[in-house]
Amino acid sequence: MTKPRELKIKRFENIEIQFVNLDRADTETATVLLRDNEMVIDIQNPDDPRPDYVIVGKLIDYYFKGRNSARGETPKVVAIWTKLGQSYIGEWIEDGVEYLFSFELRA
Repeated sequence: MTKPRELKIKRFENIEIQFVNLDRADTETATVLLRDNEMVIDIQNPDDPRPDYVIVGKLIDYYFKGRNSARGETPKVVAIWTKLGQSYIGEWIEDGVEYLFSFELRA
């Protein structure tokens, strides 16, 4: 009988994610989870009018791609990102508005 494979999850707290486009620059704080062929970006704003985001990015070749799956009144988001050196960079499209975003995962 084959033993089930153990799912390994790495959790990174208080990750600052920078967002920028021609009209604005902003920073959000997130929890990021790494698990088999997925990266989850979880941005929660419980005491803030800003929306919550839960982006489950599936690994496709060398990049991650996911959509916002947070419950409630949340914006439509599609994100695609990849690792470049020590940073992750990508494109975040929120309700049709494009942003570049970046973050680093520190041990």
